[in-house]
Amino acid sequence: MMKLKRQLHSLLHRRASILIVVLWVMIGIAAVTLYYSDDMNLEYRASDNYVQAAQARQTVDGMRRYLLDFFTTWNKDNKGILPVVETDYVADAIQVGKGKAWLIGRAPEKNKHGKELHFELVDEASKININTASLATLKLIPNMTDSLAARIIDWRDKNDTSTENGAETLTYQLGTPSYKCKNADLETLEELRLVIGVDDNMDLLYKEDTNNNGVLDDNENDGDTNWPADNGDGKIDFGVMEYLTVYSREPNVAADGTKRINVTSTTLEIKPKLTTLLTDKISSSRAAAIMSKVGNARNVTSLLDFYVRSGMTAEEFAKVDTYLAISDKDYETGLVNVNTASADVLTCVTGLDSSTADTIVSTRDGLTTDKMKTIAWVASILTSDQITKAGKYLTAHSYVYTADIAAVGEYGRGFQRESMVIDTSSNTPQIIYHRDRTRMGWPLGKEIRETLDTEVGETKK
Repeated sequence: MMKLKRQLHSLLHRRASILIVVLWVMIGIAAVTLYYSDDMNLEYRASDNYVQAAQARQTVDGMRRYLLDFFTTWNKDNKGILPVVETDYVADAIQVGKGKAWLIGRAPEKNKHGKELHFELVDEASKININTASLATLKLIPNMTDSLAARIIDWRDKNDTSTENGAETLTYQLGTPSYKCKNADLETLEELRLVIGVDDNMDLLYKEDTNNNGVLDDNENDGDTNWPADNGDGKIDFGVMEYLTVYSREPNVAADGTKRINVTSTTLEIKPKLTTLLTDKISSSRAAAIMSKVGNARNVTSLLDFYVRSGMTAEEFAKVDTYLAISDKDYETGLVNVNTASADVLTCVTGLDSSTADTIVSTRDGLTTDKMKTIAWVASILTSDQITKAGKYLTAHSYVYTADIAAVGEYGRGFQRESMVIDTSSNTPQIIYHRDRTRMGWPLGKEIRETLDTEVGETKK
């Protein structure tokens, strides 16, 4: 009996041991399964994110193709004319395949300090060209310092003579690292970081708009709580980069491909060419009357000046405007478009002041697109002295645009951002510069992020 009990106890002990072993094996298998399940889930998410990023990149590429195709068509009848967002092209939440894209623009002048995002192409002629602006003009740019303005002049000029408060090659060679002053035009605005003193004070370039989206985000309006440091006054404070460009230019080529007529030229062949143009586009009688007023145009300073002297109506001037120029150069560089420039930029133009700039901006708000196709509408605002001094720097045409594209893939993930500059001055629009801006962070605000999340939730129901 005792032997039987011992055998039974031994059997039960062995079975308990086996059960424990089995339980430990099952726990091990479960742990391994959970580990690899979690690992597979991470791999899945990584692959999914990679796909979304690829879709976002393809969305940017699709937008590039869309814009080049748009300007190719636009140029046929509207070369130099600013296209109107929503009327002529789309800029907000554009569906491109499975992705979406936005063209980050700048708010209209009357809403420039608001928090509402604005979507459109940015006209490079709405800014001051850093390669053609005088020292006095640069000094007038908001948040510009006298030393930075002088150093910009020294960086781009062709000599090693230092401007007051400026810096030339000797100063650069004493720094670490040592390099030479360029003494040539800037090729991009990012080149400003090579100007001595800028890298030590990046606040000069961007101020509160650190993600360069043109609006005041929450972290840009909370004092010193979050980066960047700001004054928390509810108004966006732009750095100098907001007002500068290196790309503004327009060709001295007429719509029919011929060279434009220089109305300031005194050469003998100009007068009959101008007479022929006026006769063909307006009438022979009006051509004679106009030519009698402008004479040999020896003292004409700009197209605006020519228009005022000619006695033409705005409608007549619109018929010949794109056939006229004020020099024999292939391109006019650095002209400021009165239809798109902010009051801050217009105030910087030689001959204008803040009061006149405000009047220009408020007047154009009430004009139709047709009236803004030429510079004629500004004539009634400016004095004769202002026409003489400022007219040579003003235009109503735009040929170079920045498309600041923000894109996401399917389900609102895979964010990409790329800025590209499109030159439409030739028959074939070209991208002359592009830069990846993804590292600058999310530029589309909370509302669009929440909208995308809501759309994802509805899709997955």
